[in-house]
Amino acid sequence: MGFELLPLLERLGISLDCESQPMIRPGVISWIGRIKEVTPEQLRSGLSNGMEIWSSGQGFAPLDSIAIESWLIDLPRGDHLLISFRDILIDKGNFPIRPGRDFQIWSKGDFAKYIGEAVMDGMEISVNNIEITDNNSDQIVEEDIFSGPSPYVLKADADFSLVLDNGLDIASSKPILLEAKLYKVKGILIGPVEENVQSWVLNCGGLFKIDEIKLFERPPMLRRTEIEIIQSPDFGDLLSERRHHNEGNGALLRWWKFQNETAEITEYDVLVPAHIGSNAMGENWIFNNLTCTLHYDM
Repeated sequence: MGFELLPLLERLGISLDCESQPMIRPGVISWIGRIKEVTPEQLRSGLSNGMEIWSSGQGFAPLDSIAIESWLIDLPRGDHLLISFRDILIDKGNFPIRPGRDFQIWSKGDFAKYIGEAVMDGMEISVNNIEITDNNSDQIVEEDIFSGPSPYVLKADADFSLVLDNGLDIASSKPILLEAKLYKVKGILIGPVEENVQSWVLNCGGLFKIDEIKLFERPPMLRRTEIEIIQSPDFGDLLSERRHHNEGNGALLRWWKFQNETAEITEYDVLVPAHIGSNAMGENWIFNNLTCTLHYDM
């Protein structure tokens, strides 16, 4: 069941590290992965960073106290979640315990409830900007990842460490959507040689270069909020970069300048996932999940 459960968990937005499997003897219960990033919504569902995810697999034999006690013998310290697709013969109040090991068990019904809540929030789909080169031509054929009416909702795999480092409570924050502009910018970089480039740039509380675009399959039903959108943005400084260039005497660090006058810009209206909360002084703060930047709403 592990190979079937893993892609489903990832589809639900649960970020898992599947390396460094705990040393545990073979049995009914198998290890799936370790949560490496958790969202506030997942926190409220009982998930946590570093939590080990386990599965009973599918089968006719129920999950009884003997199977759980055998699993607990080798269980490492920390938080654990066992997703059971078998019938559970033990009342939740009578689960065996072992000091230093906090675990919870989700039945098929519990897991189905979690999936239902994720669907109601808007099941996301990842779409990459794929470029295909025709072997018979120098022309690049680009997949159009935007279709249907705008605004399009971008998905973000957020790192909330900045929020925690500023002493803010991410668990009590609320998810929102920020109105923004997304640009596909094509142009020329000039350095030791000339190069055609293409970049995604987000205009939302500043200009940010985005490496990958992911879209929600349908917009979540969340409150929409505005923050600063720069009018007539200048892409020169953002898209210029320093690179090593080999000129025969070793690699030298040289500037490659983006030429604004060569820019070809396609603009999209988008919404960006974010969280809003307040600090101890009563000031509202907004965390942009995509750019991982913190803004104070004055």
